[in-house]
Amino acid sequence: MTHQARQHSDEPGWPGQDAGRLMSGLATEALIDHLVARYHNAVRTLFPKVIAIARAVERLHSDHPDCPHGLANFLQVLSDELSDHFDKEQDDLFPSMLHSPQHNLRFPIDRRRAEHEDFSDQLDTLRRLTNAFTAPDHGGGEWRLLYDTCRQLDNDLRLHIHFEDDVLFPRFETAAP
Repeated sequence: MTHQARQHSDEPGWPGQDAGRLMSGLATEALIDHLVARYHNAVRTLFPKVIAIARAVERLHSDHPDCPHGLANFLQVLSDELSDHFDKEQDDLFPSMLHSPQHNLRFPIDRRRAEHEDFSDQLDTLRRLTNAFTAPDHGGGEWRLLYDTCRQLDNDLRLHIHFEDDVLFPRFETAAP
């Protein structure tokens, strides 16, 4: 299990291990299709919404000491970096896996793993910025929605990393000459 998956695998309800076992039974094309539909596309859709909510919370609660100042900008940077990461996977790595699996994919896989480590660090920062996704009692519905959505992003991205690092990538690391 990767560092990213291990980090929260002891939390109640973290589904990575069981889901990983199920995902390992999928054919490579089905696994990639699932990763793109369930994680890449879903996360790309969720980011604009969570950024808008973060901007609203920061604006409405700017004078509150628990206000997550800078969260919207942090999420925007993370969104941009993830979009680039997803593009590299979908445009280069995944097609190579499907159509040229005999090629040595060690370098692109190592690069994606390094990016996953960076994203894991950014998710740790997100957890800190949101007080472990816990809105203040007086924060209101929008603040709770923001932190619930950030928790969903964190869970989705950690699962995405786990499935790629521990299920998909090993299929091609052992096949490399």
